[in-house]
Formats: sequence, structure tokens, C-alpha cells
Amino acid sequence: MPEALADVDDFAADVSGGCRGWPRRLLWASTALAIFVGPVDIVADGGTMTVGLDPVVAVKLGTALIAMIWSAWGLATCRGVRELVLSMPALLLFGILFLVLLATPRAVSSASAATALINTTYVVFIATSLVGLGIRGTVSAMTVGMFVYTCCAWGLYLTMPRYGVFPEDLGGGLIVYRLGGMGHPNGVSRAICLGLILSVWLWKSGRIPTRWFALVAPVFAVAAYLAWSRTSLVATAIALLILWADQILRRRVVAAITVLAMVGITTLTVVWMAGYGESIAEIALSKLTKTGSTEELTTGTGRAEIWAYSIDLIRQRPWIGHGFNAGPTLLERFSQSTHNAVLHASLAGGVVAGGFMVVLLIVTLNLVLTGGHPLIRAVAFFVLISCLLEETVLETFPGPCTLTWLMCLFYPTYAWMQRHNREASDLANRRQAMLKAPTAGISTSPSPSH
Repeated sequence: MPEALADVDDFAADVSGGCRGWPRRLLWASTALAIFVGPVDIVADGGTMTVGLDPVVAVKLGTALIAMIWSAWGLATCRGVRELVLSMPALLLFGILFLVLLATPRAVSSASAATALINTTYVVFIATSLVGLGIRGTVSAMTVGMFVYTCCAWGLYLTMPRYGVFPEDLGGGLIVYRLGGMGHPNGVSRAICLGLILSVWLWKSGRIPTRWFALVAPVFAVAAYLAWSRTSLVATAIALLILWADQILRRRVVAAITVLAMVGITTLTVVWMAGYGESIAEIALSKLTKTGSTEELTTGTGRAEIWAYSIDLIRQRPWIGHGFNAGPTLLERFSQSTHNAVLHASLAGGVVAGGFMVVLLIVTLNLVLTGGHPLIRAVAFFVLISCLLEETVLETFPGPCTLTWLMCLFYPTYAWMQRHNREASDLANRRQAMLKAPTAGISTSPSPSH
């Protein structure tokens, strides 16, 4: 599959609004800072989620202020930024956030309006980063931010278990210990897994040397395993397959996969005929659960009950919504979350906002199926799967999932702008060549006198 990003990224200067030199370096650092700070939520002993002014929140607000300054700069100076924020995905996002703002007078949380404004800022900020840095620069900044985040999670896990280890009470006296430190393990896992996906692409495309990738990849991979979010792990495995689709679809690889599949099917058939099939299947399925009970898989780890209760809450205010950050109050008995992006938008802004989110997820699915570049397809797939089972996007302070999702949503418009600028540049060069052609080879020096 051709590297489409390389085609469009060479022309980032045409729409970058003069982001060169130290402004470019500052924008890169700001993007890395935003990706790092967004998901940080350090809580001791796996406490409940809260929204209040503390040092961590103060840093997040400062980062949001930096993003706001860059957003204003991008809108004022970059034509490309203005085009991106007028694209259909951006308008749908603004529609959701506007509907949430309408719910402010009746919002459950006093932080609802601030959350909507912060998310609005980050929509424009990612457009500015994409136009100012290009795809490669944006991805490299995001990867560095996620790597630093993962290293901090490791540090807390190894040196301060009270903060770094998340004890998850599954009932019946059963407690599972997961890597947390920088937030809830599910959120930590998403950030880590996205960092792994982006780093694999940077290595595969030659952006980072193998020796650095050999150091970075295990840090991400082992941390993702210790955080143990099955949704993130499965989504990551498939996203990596998408990244390597150009290699996997080669004839020899397909033949090898076919042979392995046939051997596996034959082995399972023999085992089943010998009478050990059911017990082995039970053991295998139990390994995918936290409690050892296969009932987790049939109920979505309790999500069916959570979704039913969330729908009941949405019915109470179908048109206005409860505002952002309503989950910790209304869903306190259900992990403080709707565990679904559509229900999250509907609970916050009403059913119309939920409808907008459905359209955005359909756009994301289209990117997975028809996206021009493996990285965009891989990240879009990861976010799409996460959105179906978690409140992945539009957090209080947007984190890696929201910001990488915005990058994916903006990519088609960004690629179109780059192609348009390349065509315009080629046309201008041809016209200039045509103007010079009639005088080519004609001497303009005065003729010698006779």
C-alpha cells in the first residue's frame, strides 16, 4: 500500500501559515504536553473520580490555556486551520459541544460548561498542530507525550504502589491489581496502547531507528499488559495488523497463515473428538476474564446493566441532557461512566448530540474501511472499538484518544488541502516555464557592429 502520508506531508509549508523555526518547535512541545497532561488523574488506592481545583487540574488548565493561545494564533494566521474547523467532522463536534452548553443551567456538574469550552479549544488546537506540524510532526509529538506518560506510570507502579497500583474490587472479596498510577487502568491502557501503535508506525516508516524502537516498544507493551484492559489489548492487536496489512497480504505470508490455520483447526478437531474440548474451551475463556467466570464475557463485564441504566437517565432529559461530568454523580454505582461514546454524548447533550456522535462514528468507520493510509486506519479502528465500550472521547480534559481521533477526522480534509496546494504549485510552475520558453536559447547580447 502506498505511503499516502508522505505524498501530502511534503507540502505542509503551503498551508502552515509560516510555522517555522522556534514557533514550530514550541507548537511541537505544546502538542506533546497536551497529550501527556490530558489523561493524568493520580488517585491513591483507586479512589473515585472527582473534578476539583488541585495542582494536577491547575496544570491541565494551564495546558488548556496554551492550547487556546495556539488555537487563536492558528485561526488568525492559517488558512488551513480555518478550513479544517469548517469541515463536517468539526461542525458535528461543535454541535455536540454547543448542545452541552445549552444544558449548563440544569447541568449536574458545575464543571460542565468549562469542559465543553476546553474540548472546543482542543478541536481547534489539533487542527493547528496538524497544519503547522504536518502528520509526521504531530504523530512524533504525540508519541513522545505518551511515552513520558507511560514512564511516569511505570515509576509510580514500581516505587509508589499506593498510587501506581489500582486495586479493582470485583465483588465477593476478589480484588484484581492493575497498573494505574496516572489514572484509571482503562484510560492508562488506552494511552499506552495508542503510544505503541504510533511508535510502531514511526519505526516501520523509518522515522525512528530500530535501536530506539527496541527500547520504547517493551515499555509500552508490558505496561499495556499490566493495565489489562481487554478492549484496548484486542483493539491494539488488530490495529497493528492493519499497520502491517501491506506485508501480511503478500502471497507467502497468506500461505503461511493458511497453513497455520489448517493445523490449528485440525488440532482443535482432534482434541474435541478426544473429549477434552469443552474443558479446554472453558479454561481458555476464563483466562480472558478478571474473575475467572465466563459470565463476564456474556454480560460485557456488567456493561449491559450500565447501558440500560444510562438509557433510563437519558430518557429523563432527552433533549437538554445532564451536561458533562454527570457520570460520577448519576452513575456512582456503575463505575461512574456510561461505557459508550454515544451514550456519553446523549447523557451530556441529549439525543441530538448522541445522533451527532453516531454520525462521527460512522465517519470513523469509513476511515477504517477506506482510509488512504494505514496509520489513520489503525488509529481510527482503535478509537472506534474503544468508543463502543468506553467513554473514550470528549473527556473533561481531552487525552490521547480524543486528540488522535481528531487527527483522524481531520485527515481527509487535510490531505485534500495538500493535494490542492500541490496541484496549484505545479500549475504555477508550468505557467512560469511557459513564459520563459519563448526566450530560451535566444541571445540578448548586442550584435557586433560591421
